Amino acid sequence: MKTEGDKRGRTRKISALTNRQRHFVELVIGGASHADAYRKAYHKENLLAEDAAEHAWRVANRPAVKAELARLRGLSNRKALLSINDRLGILADIAQDASSLKSDRIRSIDVYNRTAGDQAPQRLEVTGKDGAAIPVATTAVVMRVGVRDRMAAMRAARQLAESQPLTPTAPPPP
Repeated sequence: MKTEGDKRGRTRKISALTNRQRHFVELVIGGASHADAYRKAYHKENLLAEDAAEHAWRVANRPAVKAELARLRGLSNRKALLSINDRLGILADIAQDASSLKSDRIRSIDVYNRTAGDQAPQRLEVTGKDGAAIPVATTAVVMRVGVRDRMAAMRAARQLAESQPLTPTAPPPP
């Protein structure tokens, strides 16, 4: 048996998990909500949502259950981190392998950039009156544009479009 300290500095014994508690932990780690995991692990399918949530909270806060959930979540986080690094390594190997097809190398670079978050920002095109391009400065400026700035630009473009008088257009031919 393990021991753990509580808020007041006292130590409590952590007992081994019961079969139902272990099943509860497995369901929660598998993605089920605490209430659903409680219903399934304790065979209480007809329990009201409010009652299931209360019982699930009690089970989840037992020292042994809490410790096991933390342990398994830590393992899954480490596993996910390693798998991302492994994936990036494989993509890098394909991109650098001269014997790979050129299309495979280009595709692996594209996927690597999206996975690592290194991709260039998406191009946003705003058209003017009658679908014509809006003249802007002749010098292109390349920079990353944040979501808030994009939203502000779209709002400004919408306000500009709304402020311009609409010219009547003929309906499309049938």
